[in-house]
Amino acid sequence: MPTDTCPDTQDDGILVVPTVADTPIKLKSKKAMLSEFHDRAFPLLSIATMSGCCQVTVPFGKHEDCPVGVSFIAFHGYDKFLLDTILDMYQSLQAQVSAVTSLPPSLDLNGNMDASELLKTK
Repeated sequence: MPTDTCPDTQDDGILVVPTVADTPIKLKSKKAMLSEFHDRAFPLLSIATMSGCCQVTVPFGKHEDCPVGVSFIAFHGYDKFLLDTILDMYQSLQAQVSAVTSLPPSLDLNGNMDASELLKTK
C-alpha cells in the first residue's frame, strides 16, 4: 500500500477520531436500527482499512453510561511508532479522562433561556 493515502497526517503525525460517531444502540434493538447504526459507524471505522494505514482503538471512558472509544491512525508501516506513542501517553490520557468525568455536569445552554438567565445572576 502506498504511504501517501493516509488522510490528514504528516510522516510522524497521528489522526485522532472517535471510534464511533454515535452512542451504541441497545442490545435488543430492531434490525432497522442496527442497520442505521452501521451506516453511521462504518465511515469512521473504515478510514484505516480503506487507506492502508494502521489504527489503534483505545477505551476512553464513558458518556451517559455508554463506553467511548478513540481511534489513533498513522501511516502504513508506522505500526511500532503508533503503538509506542499510545503506550507513552495512555496513562496520561486516562488520568485526564478521569479528571473530566469527575466534574459535575455542565449546564445545557442550547437555546435554553432559563439557563442563560441563571448564568447572568452568577
